[in-house]
Amino acid sequence: VLSIAALLPSGIKAMAAPVVNSWNEWDNLREVFLGTMEGKMTTYADEAAVNRKQMNGKIFTYKLTEDVPDPVKRASECVENFAEVLKAEGIKVTRPEVFDTAKDIRTPIFDISQSSGATCPRDVFMVAGNNVIEAPMSWKCRYFEHYAWRKAMFSYYNRDPQMRWTCAPKPVMGDSSYNMDPKLKTINNGEILFDAADTRRFGKDFFTQSAHTANDTGRDWIKRTLAPDGIRVHEFTFADQSASCLGCPISFVHIDAKITPVDEYTMLWCAAERPSDDMFKLFRENEWKLLEMPVRYACTSPLDATGPGIHLNMLAAGPSRMFVEASETAMIKQMREEGIDVIPVPYAPCYMYGGGLNCWTLDISRDGHAKSYFPTLDEQAERLEAKEERSPKKARAA
Repeated sequence: VLSIAALLPSGIKAMAAPVVNSWNEWDNLREVFLGTMEGKMTTYADEAAVNRKQMNGKIFTYKLTEDVPDPVKRASECVENFAEVLKAEGIKVTRPEVFDTAKDIRTPIFDISQSSGATCPRDVFMVAGNNVIEAPMSWKCRYFEHYAWRKAMFSYYNRDPQMRWTCAPKPVMGDSSYNMDPKLKTINNGEILFDAADTRRFGKDFFTQSAHTANDTGRDWIKRTLAPDGIRVHEFTFADQSASCLGCPISFVHIDAKITPVDEYTMLWCAAERPSDDMFKLFRENEWKLLEMPVRYACTSPLDATGPGIHLNMLAAGPSRMFVEASETAMIKQMREEGIDVIPVPYAPCYMYGGGLNCWTLDISRDGHAKSYFPTLDEQAERLEAKEERSPKKARAA
């Protein structure tokens, strides 16, 4: 059997298969970043965005389902166990190199007493095909968090000549960037700010939210950056939440702890973070099955300030094959009844240090390619393109 290389003219080599490749949240997973508890600060930085997070976290109260005497040790054990579970599934795992997170962070504009850690690469990076987007972040204490992954990123850059590495502009993060009014979004629109975990990827369509860890300007930057690759970026909206309950009508939670696609045309959601009617309409007219999951169960600390949809923060090993918090038995039962294969992983003790299974990982390599899962958006784009082609201004330019 002839190889492709044998068919090429002399001196021309076949291009290596890409290492960095991920277009959605559910195709077969090959390589992944996984965070660490090493160097994780267990105290909070004193800054506006973090203080807003703490204010919002007090709104949510959960019944304690497990008493954990040494939470740091238990969380560390959960992370390392998850690393072995991933490897047992044939998934390559890359870990960070942690720097001294207790050191002050100083820029010409601000200084803050500490960094945060290297628990959640999902917040720091977003993969769009072969393009790794490095987020500017929304908290001062996470300003240099990407350094923990720099060696790993260069490793992929050297291994994969097709990889692209795009960094958002580093923000100023002055006082004017933030809002302490509980009735308003935390981040103003004066500069580009976003955490990567406020975007969900659906092939040629990415959905973002803006509120407390991303702003509209950040979403616009993502939109402009990904447009040349044929990726459309949309705002994902949620049903209004009671102002008397939350103050701001959007909870302080990344989008990956609100909605979770598990394969082509199947997405999970929960009542506490209900998508808006517009989102239900869009997904249903494109034949997506939207499955409401039970309420969250697991909570291992009274200091857990994660959102009511944290149990949806799961990771796909492949289509309809999910790593899920092991104690969420009601949700696991429902998922299995829907034909979704579940790999239970104990992880709730990690919630208070950054989030769930999806937060703590970043899928660097999945099978699959760019594909549209929203025919109505394709039709809309075609109509717009045809309209622009017929416009008098374009006709005169021709």
